[in-house]
Amino acid sequence: MAIVNPTAINPYNGTFGALLVAKEAVQQTGEALTKADAIPVFAQTMTIDLGFAMEQPMLEDPFGTAYLGQVTSAKCTWSFEAPLYGLGTVAGVGAGNYNIVVPRFVNEVLATTFDVTVTNGVPNPTLALTPTANSDGVNDSFSMRGFFGIKGTPAGGASPPNAMLSAYLVGCRISKATISIKSDGMHRIKLEGLGVYSADWNDIDEDLTGNNWDAQAQEFIRGMGQQVRLQVNGAGDEYVANATAIDISVDFGAEAIMSDGALSTLGVGAIGLTKRDVAISVDPIWVEASIWSIFSVARAGGFFTVTSAFAYPSAYSSGTGAKGRGFKFTLPKVQFANTTPQRASGSRAKLDGVSVKDIESDMPLTLTLGSE
Repeated sequence: MAIVNPTAINPYNGTFGALLVAKEAVQQTGEALTKADAIPVFAQTMTIDLGFAMEQPMLEDPFGTAYLGQVTSAKCTWSFEAPLYGLGTVAGVGAGNYNIVVPRFVNEVLATTFDVTVTNGVPNPTLALTPTANSDGVNDSFSMRGFFGIKGTPAGGASPPNAMLSAYLVGCRISKATISIKSDGMHRIKLEGLGVYSADWNDIDEDLTGNNWDAQAQEFIRGMGQQVRLQVNGAGDEYVANATAIDISVDFGAEAIMSDGALSTLGVGAIGLTKRDVAISVDPIWVEASIWSIFSVARAGGFFTVTSAFAYPSAYSSGTGAKGRGFKFTLPKVQFANTTPQRASGSRAKLDGVSVKDIESDMPLTLTLGSE
């Protein structure tokens, strides 16, 4: 049996994982993407699947002729994980006032599914994010271009020898966002979503050298010995827990909207959002035995207003003089499922809950970058 050299099959000599994104003024306009639009992602976390669906004609004739299968649709999916970061604040108008610098992952990606509110020109400016499924057809989708392999040098050149394996999607929308908050470690956000097919995987010449990354990305937000406050029904008793880990997920229920064939040669017209469900998982260490009564509140159907303290970057950030890179979250109405405490050297019990809404206009979650 012949031995096949795998290098001859796949010439790429390294996984790179560059990601370029840009908001679209109108859905599926396919914004031009350059290295100035790059955002950093954690290594080995970026995926793009073009999701082709094939149909075999299975036509019959007296000779059993084989007919080529046809691509009928491409339901493209993507995901990546990025660090939570922010350059913080810079001097604003007037002495003692500051403006917050909006990170690129917020402005280019999260702003398509989160309402972004910036309060500038004050001593403690903030940037607040609240999830929304509202769509006005403007700035609610983004283009994505991923580079997954390099042969040769990042400077590009003739293809081959210097080429990048690239995929390009338009009309991208987030289906699920998961924020992971660590008591000690870098906070991160995992984004999963759908996109509309634009181009096949291909070798492309692209110069990826130079300062093409978001310069703010060195300002990581990391562990803080996170203090979480749980207030009964938003006004009653308040419990304080020292959380070892917190995960907050926002499910937008994104779906591929299939066309009748006129809107796209591959049968996907657009991406629609159907909801904005928020869930939280907290792993706290209970400091006082009295707060075990939190379980009786949960069983009785009560809700909790859950908030965190501000978290700030580690001492190893760049120290550029910018200040106030805090991060906090607020969930106004969380109902927890009951769990059983685990008693060891410290009493702890993982709490899983959902943020409920009385009416659709209720904001189930607010994430804040700021300096309060």
